[in-house]
Amino acid sequence: MQFGFESFEKIQNYLGTSSLEYDYILVDMDSNKAFTDFKMHQADKNLFVTAFDNYSLKKGLEVIGQLEQEVEMTKVLFSRDMLDEENDYLEFLSFYFSIKWDSKIIFFPYDKGDNTVIIHNQRTSQIKLKEFDPMYKEGVIEIVKTIATDIKGGDMKKALKKLI
Repeated sequence: MQFGFESFEKIQNYLGTSSLEYDYILVDMDSNKAFTDFKMHQADKNLFVTAFDNYSLKKGLEVIGQLEQEVEMTKVLFSRDMLDEENDYLEFLSFYFSIKWDSKIIFFPYDKGDNTVIIHNQRTSQIKLKEFDPMYKEGVIEIVKTIATDIKGGDMKKALKKLI
C-alpha cells in the first residue's frame, strides 16, 4: 500500500488547481523514484535527514545511491552525541554517490526526552515544541533558516514562540 502523492501534478489534481502557489513546499521521501518524480534535482534546497541507526542510514542511502546527476544536499543529522566519526562514516558510505555535500551541517542532538515528545506529537497529530530540549529547538530554527533564507533570525524565534 502506498501513501502520499507521487508527484506535484498529483497534488495539483487532488487540490483541483493548476499550480501550487506556496512559498515553500517540503517533500518527505524514501525512494529514488520519488526523488525523480518530484524532480528534486531542480529544487532550491535538498536536505538529507538521517539518524545513525542502520534502518535510517540504509533508507537514506538507497535514495541518494541511485542518483544519476550530481545533487547538492545539506546534512541534517540526528544523534544523541554527535561525533565527528558519525559524519565521517556517512561521508565514507556516500563517497561514490552523485552527492555534493553542502559545507553546512545541521545537528540535532536529542535525548530520550525528545524522542518521547516526537512520539507524542505523532500520536496526537500535533506539533508541540514546548517540551523539546533547547538544542532541539535550535536545530528546528537552523533548518528553517537554511530553507527560508529571507527570514531573519529574530523573526524566526518569534514564530517559534507562537508554536510553543
